[in-house]
Amino acid sequence: LPGRMAVEQVARWPWNAWPDESGLGGRMAWNPQLFDLPRAINARQEFFWFGLFDLCSLTNILPQQLWEQWKATFTAWRGISKGGERVVAGIPPFERATVYGALSLIESHRANFFSMRVDALWRALSPSHKTNWGGAFHKRFILDWMYNDHGTTTDKERVFHDLINICSTIMTGAEDPFTSAYSELRHAREHHGEWIEVMGGYLRIKAFLKGTLHVEIHPSISTRLNVALSYLHPNALPDEATIKPPLRKSGFGSVELVKTQIAPQVRSYLRDCVQEQQPDGLWVLRQRAASYTSGRLSGAIKSMIDESLSQIGGVRAGDVHLFDYAPMDVVSEIVASGKVPDKVSHQFYATSTELAKEFVEWVGVKEGAICYETSAGTGSIAKQMPLQTFCVEIDRLRAMALDKMGFEVKQADFLRLAPSDLQGVADVVLMNPPYAGRAWQDHMEHAVQFVREGGTIGAILPEGAPRKMPSIAGIDVVYSEPKKNRFKDASVTVVFAKWVKCHATVLGQVPAHGQMPLFQAA
Repeated sequence: LPGRMAVEQVARWPWNAWPDESGLGGRMAWNPQLFDLPRAINARQEFFWFGLFDLCSLTNILPQQLWEQWKATFTAWRGISKGGERVVAGIPPFERATVYGALSLIESHRANFFSMRVDALWRALSPSHKTNWGGAFHKRFILDWMYNDHGTTTDKERVFHDLINICSTIMTGAEDPFTSAYSELRHAREHHGEWIEVMGGYLRIKAFLKGTLHVEIHPSISTRLNVALSYLHPNALPDEATIKPPLRKSGFGSVELVKTQIAPQVRSYLRDCVQEQQPDGLWVLRQRAASYTSGRLSGAIKSMIDESLSQIGGVRAGDVHLFDYAPMDVVSEIVASGKVPDKVSHQFYATSTELAKEFVEWVGVKEGAICYETSAGTGSIAKQMPLQTFCVEIDRLRAMALDKMGFEVKQADFLRLAPSDLQGVADVVLMNPPYAGRAWQDHMEHAVQFVREGGTIGAILPEGAPRKMPSIAGIDVVYSEPKKNRFKDASVTVVFAKWVKCHATVLGQVPAHGQMPLFQAA
């Protein structure tokens, strides 16, 4: 056990320094009752156990009653009996075998935990209101005794906390530690009689002075709740309860519940972030130290955050993200709009640093060359190119990020641009174009007018490019060997392509059918 030896050493120390009344310092004999070694070890083990529970988000995946029982098991040693004596209770040792056993138990019952939370929510519904009719969840239900006579929340607040995490799990696959059940309930109470949207519209609530809380959820969520409920009670629900109902003609629930490009948890996390610059020049984006969720996010939420920030050039380093530009303006835009650049729109795959470096070296870009990067994305290729590189990016947020990095960037669709819209013709045009349909071919052919005579076009293209586009304007395209599994999020094979624009004079000297006139031969 980490730190146990230190605890035992302190417990065995027979004397303790203590200032006397003269202020000159003195010593007093050690009183064993001042330091109880078994309880000290229990306290330290409890600290590690609850740290593990935070990492597993156990407070969010367990139903209220089961969590209270679990918590009581690990805090029983703190109790005092009726006679005033301390309770003699141990705590499971925080050792490898015990920890792995607990983790295995949690993972093996994760699906059960979700259904148990749904079942606990169902049992908490008001039995006296006809709105809670039948044996299944409907688009609207009522929770009674959510507020006491003084207007403050009761212990049923935990039921609403479970409801928030249930809806979040259905929509995003992860809990929502950022949405405060107490804050939402207090806000609803202050605006009693009004519908209040929660979690970006996944559900809405209305509080009443008599203490009840009316809840309305999207029909798609109510169906998923019934599916989870049928997992525990397969014969109790009517068949139609697990069938997706038709959408309402108007109002709440009248449109499909579409997952936004950015999950509510990511938006809440970014709203709580600050930036600071390191001595090495890199910028750090991190949560405020005082944040309740700082260092306590689950792996699923971290993955969602990483995926979103990678689209604007962020790289995880421990509990923070590193940028080579000040990211806060772009992050604020994401928080305001609730959107990030679409990760695979038109089958666009972000280029890794290693692949970009290999690609630029293969094309053979010379220092001092005037270059264009026509599908700049997060700037992976542009960072490997000469300083005289101009970027084109269709997405506004990525264009903002490139501008913060110091690139000269134009936010536009490259296929709609002419050389006069940029810096005229360039020496080199590089790209990793979208792969959907003919998009990559259109980008290559459109780039011809952007390079000077003798200039080069280089691209990262799908594996079938050599067969579909062996040449452009009668000039062969040179291809590399296939590069397999070079993208983090897709198992696609790509090739490097290079095309050199011939001089007009050379093109004019090539006769038809490749034959020389007889008078020149003479």
